Amino acid sequence: MKVNNSFKNILLCVALSLAAIMLLFFPSIASDGAYSGINICLKSLIPSLFPFLVLSLFLTESSISKTIFKIPSVFLSKISGLDRDLCDIFFLGMIGGYPSSAKNLSTLCKDKKISPQNAIVMLRFCTNAGPSFLISAVGSKMFLSDGIGAILFASSVMSSFTLIFVYARKIKIDKDCYFKTKRPSLSNSLVSSVKSSCGAMCTICALVILFSVFAAFIPNTDKDFSLLKGIFIGIFEVTSGVMMVAEDISLARVLIASALCGFGGFCVIFQICAIFSEAGISIKGFIYSRILNATLNALYTFILLVFIPINTKQTFISNTTPASADIISAPLPAIFLLICCILFPIFITNRKKF
Repeated sequence: MKVNNSFKNILLCVALSLAAIMLLFFPSIASDGAYSGINICLKSLIPSLFPFLVLSLFLTESSISKTIFKIPSVFLSKISGLDRDLCDIFFLGMIGGYPSSAKNLSTLCKDKKISPQNAIVMLRFCTNAGPSFLISAVGSKMFLSDGIGAILFASSVMSSFTLIFVYARKIKIDKDCYFKTKRPSLSNSLVSSVKSSCGAMCTICALVILFSVFAAFIPNTDKDFSLLKGIFIGIFEVTSGVMMVAEDISLARVLIASALCGFGGFCVIFQICAIFSEAGISIKGFIYSRILNATLNALYTFILLVFIPINTKQTFISNTTPASADIISAPLPAIFLLICCILFPIFITNRKKF
């Protein structure tokens, strides 16, 4: 055990030394990367994330979300087994973007309204890219198609609904955790939500800028390897990576972008670690749920594009051959995949009965 810790410390020292050397000897590259990260924050992240994050936190802290999502929560609770008092957090995660669920769950933990163990499980199926990011930023701005953005968001929602069947049964509800604090006034809830959102956005933007700095040191490649570079960067910082993947439009690139958005990148994972550190919660296993979510995102995007083609003759073009032609002409495998996706959560839910 001590040997492993010593080896990790040596690797960390070497990595930090190399990073310091890069920053000292190539300051112009570092500044260009920081400038790129600031542009991403100002043009994409803050407009698409901050308003939804404030709204999500306000609805949670004021408890208005329980009234708004009362009927959907009843339906979701019956089909998934998730406690009705927690269903609104799931719905808020779909509109608030990556860190909104983490911030909501962290706040509920500090207020003793939910146990840390339940928060860890919920985090695995409540963390999503928001509609503004997927539809406006990725769809409209990057792929130049609102339809693609809508399909990416629909895939994200379907993936989250699938994961809820996988993880909801692991939540053990302790009713004593709920409603231990009085409902604050709407004005206090709004001010608190804005304050918390500002702090979360500062952390998010700082991490994006940091990752952009080190991404700038990756050498530029020709067009044949730009996709690989985009995937590599997207694994660490999703916005920059998806932007590179979307430089050329094809079916494969849309599926890769969907997977990257489902994973969220290590930058998002670090953001959530930072938010959850306030509540003293460990998120072991969260990264595995991100990989599963990325796989489901790409699968659902593929299926939706089979049944809802988005200008296939103009959009999915690779050289001179439509990339989606083989998909449209072979609907049977897609139908089989769709059936498998429907049966998968049912099998997981009832696996103890077999």
